[in-house]
Amino acid sequence: MAYTQRATGQPDYTGSFAARRNGGSKVSLLEKRFGQVVREEREKKGWSQELLAEAANLNRSYLGEIERGLVTPSLVTISKLAAGLDVAPSTLITRWENDAA
Repeated sequence: MAYTQRATGQPDYTGSFAARRNGGSKVSLLEKRFGQVVREEREKKGWSQELLAEAANLNRSYLGEIERGLVTPSLVTISKLAAGLDVAPSTLITRWENDAA
């Protein structure tokens, strides 16, 4: 999220936070599909969001936002998710790319 001050004195938000903050609902299909891949991998293990969040050292609510496609995870976050799921990061990305194509 980036924050700057508008000339009007009002805050100006950019990034994935901007869509939620400014009342928009712009959810990229790629973000949404990546979240679905993460959810499917988690459910394959029979895990709750809480269990995966703990295994990946992430906040459970942030994991929920990823799964719903509301945020764009960083490479570090993708790596943490993969480690928590005990898969290679390329597994998540390859499934995401193949399904999005």
